[in-house]
Amino acid sequence: MVNAVVPLDKEKPATFGWLQFEKKAIGELQKLAITSPAAMGALMYLVNHMSRSNALVVSQKAIAEGLGTARDPVNTALRFL
Repeated sequence: MVNAVVPLDKEKPATFGWLQFEKKAIGELQKLAITSPAAMGALMYLVNHMSRSNALVVSQKAIAEGLGTARDPVNTALRFL
């Protein structure tokens, strides 16, 4: 898995590690959590591992390992998303 990181020689900005959602998006996430918990888990994995520029290059196998599941459910969840 490749993940962009903030260089260690610079101080992290005060907002490092924060996410911001609009209320409409939170409502959609709530629906997603009910209709497809696997898709919600995959989405949260992606969000949790993205870089500061919202980028992430990761295989389905790596996501499955990170979630403690098999690759097939991850594939289904990503197609759902």
